[in-house]
Formats: sequence, structure tokens, C-alpha cells
Amino acid sequence: MARNKKTNTPSEEEILNLIEAFKYFDKTTTALNQAYRRLELKIDDLRSELEEKNRLLSGSVLEATRAKTYLSLILENMSSGVAVVDKKGAITHFNKVAGEITGFSPDDALGKSCQLLLDDPEKPELSLLTTLKTEKPINKKEKILLCKSGDKKPVLFSTSIILDEKEELLGAVEIFEDLTELKTLQEEVRRHQTLVELGEMAASIAHEIRNPLGGIGGFATLLERDLAGDEAKLKLLRRIIKGINELHKLTSDVLIYTRKMEPNIVSVNLKNALQEAISLIKMEAEEANVKIEYLYPKENIEVEIDIDLLKRMMLNLMKNAVHAMPQGGKLTIDLSWQLLHNRFKVTVKDDGLGIEKDNLDKIFNPFFTTSSKGTGLGLAMVRRMVEAHKGSISVKSEIGQGTEFNITLPILQK
Repeated sequence: MARNKKTNTPSEEEILNLIEAFKYFDKTTTALNQAYRRLELKIDDLRSELEEKNRLLSGSVLEATRAKTYLSLILENMSSGVAVVDKKGAITHFNKVAGEITGFSPDDALGKSCQLLLDDPEKPELSLLTTLKTEKPINKKEKILLCKSGDKKPVLFSTSIILDEKEELLGAVEIFEDLTELKTLQEEVRRHQTLVELGEMAASIAHEIRNPLGGIGGFATLLERDLAGDEAKLKLLRRIIKGINELHKLTSDVLIYTRKMEPNIVSVNLKNALQEAISLIKMEAEEANVKIEYLYPKENIEVEIDIDLLKRMMLNLMKNAVHAMPQGGKLTIDLSWQLLHNRFKVTVKDDGLGIEKDNLDKIFNPFFTTSSKGTGLGLAMVRRMVEAHKGSISVKSEIGQGTEFNITLPILQK
């Protein structure tokens, strides 16, 4: 670039070049500013798009969380047990009712093999693993579950496979219901039907027996008069008369059992009524070396009940208790009051021989007895009397430890 040597000032050419440089710089700066603005706008657009996507994603996550929570609430509040397993048969979900039925808490069940908790040992084919292997559902079948307590529970169950959106196997689900109460009711209906049929037959037989029995008794009385003075023959005749009287009592008991019971409700002092019943067995208990302990609340309890049926109930139970203690022991009569439920409970407990476990379900059946002295109608009559008062009776017993009967009765109104 040429310069003026004397003044050292830029030449005209230099000035023009500098102006061109400034113009270029200004143009470049303007272009950069425009590019920066476009970039800012693009960034703003991207930020807005990202925020929208984040908002949609958050909404989707929230919706998915709500759906999962809603599904969990449905499963937890179902009246049936629900168990979900993965492809290997490990439990991934075990709802509250499943825990109540089996005795295993959901925490205990998670991760465990369904075979351990849900399989029937006698029907291994009725399993979630079978559903996983065959991919075929099991619909409304019955099986027995072995609970944590060791008890066996009948259940009605169904199974189904779980597939993802690509129709690939994820696992399986089982829904099951406890049939214990239903089975108990079915057994109760069956028992009542059997008893009705048995009662009708027994009543018919009792009527048929009574007539000739009355004739035999009459002739035996005449024969007794004719044999006066012949002690050897009278001794044999008295055995016959005793047998006749026992048959009379049996037929009378059968007819009473088969009749409809209509309690004669009266207002009584419950403690006094039980004391009267105890007095009827006191002498027999003393002879058998059985001590009677009577536990009752301090306050007087006035109830409306059939006092005669109450005494007969108690007498039957106490006689059984005394007979169950051939070597002597203690008979406990415990009266408790459930004011909240307007009911009272009487417990008759002995420390005698006990009842075989297999016989506990049979002892209230008519004519079932393990004693050579009994007719098997005593406990059957007790149960009928309790049911006539709209009450309930239960029994607990262990061999060598004794037996406990619990009678719970409502306060009846006239």
C-alpha cells in the first residue's frame, strides 16, 4: 500500500480498502447476528418441543402409575385370592385375600415357586405350571390347598396365561376362592336331610315297637304277680322288665327327637337354673370321684329361655363328662356373658379320656355312640335343643386331655 512519505498518512487506496474491509465485517457481523437469531429461535422451538414432550411423558408416566395403582387396588380388594407368576413359575403378585386363605403373607410368597404354595399334592396336574407349559387355561376346578398352619382348605380356582402386545408369554395368573364355608353349609344341609329321613324312619319303627312292647310289659307284670315267692325266676323276670323299660325310654327319646321342638320361653335367673342342673348330677359325680367346679360372673343374669330344655342339655353334657372320667377328675361349668352381642356362653369341660379326632364330626349324629351304655341320642338331642333356641354348639377334644363343649345362646324374646 502506498503511503505519503512526508506525512505518513494512509493513501486513498488504503482508505478505500479499509472501507471495503469494514463493509465486509459489517456484512459478516449482520449475517452472524441473523444466524444467531435463527439459532435462538430454533433453540426456543426445540425447548418448547422438549417441554411439550416432557409434559406428555410426565402425563403418560402419571397415567401409567395411576393405572398400575388402580389395578393393584382392584387386585387387593377382590374377594378372591389372586396369584401371578412369571414364565418360570415364581410368584410376582400375591394379593391380601390369597394370603388370608393360605396363611402366607404376600411378602412371604413373592419369589417363591407356585408349586410350594398353590399345588394340591394329590392333584399336581391342577397347577399354574401346567398352564404355563400347555398355555391352556384351567376353568373352575376344585383342589385342596395345604395352608401354612397345616390345615387343608378346599378352593375353587381358574388359571389363565398372560401375553404381551406381541403375543409372547409373560406368565400366568390364578384366581381362587375358599370353599370351606360352602362345604360346611353343604355338609350341614346333607346332615339335616339325613336326619329328617332317619327321623321319619325311626319314628315309624318306634311306633311299631311301642305296641307289642306295651303288651310284653303287661304280660311281664302279670307274670311277676304269679311268680311271687320264687326269687330265682323273679330275678330273671326283673331283667326282662328292665330291658322293656329301657326300650320304652329309647322309643320315647326317638319320638321326642323326631318331633318339632317348640321352646317354652320363660324368664329365669340363669345362674340359679344352672345350679339346679348341677344338683341333678352331683351325687353321681361324687360316686365317680369327680369334682365339680362352677365359674360364673358376679352379677345376676336374667334370660328368657326354656328352663326344662336348658336343664336337659346340661344334664346330658355333664353325664357324658362324668362317664368320660372313669378314674375321677374335674368337671368345670363356666358361664360367661357377652353383653355386646346379647348372648351367653356355657362351657362344659372335663379332663377325661377325650374323643377320637375321626369321631368329632359324628358325635352329634343320632345313634352314634362309643359307649356300651348309651343309645347315641344324648348329644343329638342336645344339638336339637340348642338349634331350637337359635344357638350354636361346638366341641374341642384331645385324647387323654379331655373334652370341652361350648354352647352359645341368644337372649330369646317371648
